[in-house]
Amino acid sequence: MTLNISEREAEILRTLLNRFVEETRSEIHHTDAVAYKDGLKTEEQAAKELLAKLTAQPIST
Repeated sequence: MTLNISEREAEILRTLLNRFVEETRSEIHHTDAVAYKDGLKTEEQAAKELLAKLTAQPIST
C-alpha cells in the first residue's frame, strides 16, 4: 500500500502517534486486566512501528 501525504500531514500523524504511545504506556501501567494489558501492548507496538515507518520514509507532496 502506498500513501502520499504532505509534510504537514506527516507531522500531525507523528504527533498523534507519539501521544497515543504515551497515553497507552500510562494505561498499561494502571490496568490489572491481563488480556486488556496485552491488547494495549500490541497496539502500542503497532503505533511505534507506524511511527518508525513514517519517520524513515521521504514524504511525497
